[in-house]
Order: sequence, then structure tokens, then C-alpha cells
Amino acid sequence: MKQVKSTAEEIIGKLRDELLNREIFDTLLEAQVLVEQWRCTYNCIRPHSSLRNLAPREYAAMCQAKPGPEGRKTNTAGGTETG
Repeated sequence: MKQVKSTAEEIIGKLRDELLNREIFDTLLEAQVLVEQWRCTYNCIRPHSSLRNLAPREYAAMCQAKPGPEGRKTNTAGGTETG
């Protein structure tokens, strides 16, 4: 549970430092749009050190293309598919 809390605090800190402290939102809609853009960038595009400095999309593609046991491709759900 402690790891989950520290991870959440780390993400919230990055959100604060990279977006909230730098923007003045004129409307709630503007805040929602900018936070959603930041979230999409953070979750899909931005490199993460825990993923070998790859973006999550790149890491997921690498995992799907990586041959698993018996020459099968490993999917992100942890199963295998024939290939």
C-alpha cells in the first residue's frame, strides 16, 4: 500500500510542477482539456525510466513483438498467441 501511495504522490507532484503551477485556467473546461492532454502525454507519449526510458506505447509494442516461449509472441495480458 505504501508503494501505491508514493507512486500516486509522485504523479500528482509531476502534474503540479509541469501543469498546475504554470497555468492560469480561465474556465473549468479549459482546465479539463489541459489536464486531459497532460494525462495522455504522461500515459502514452512521455518516456518513463521504469520502462527503460521508453514511452508506454513503445514499451507495449516491444513487449507484443518480443517472442515468448516456443516462438510465440507475448501479448500485454501475459498470455501468448501463436505466430
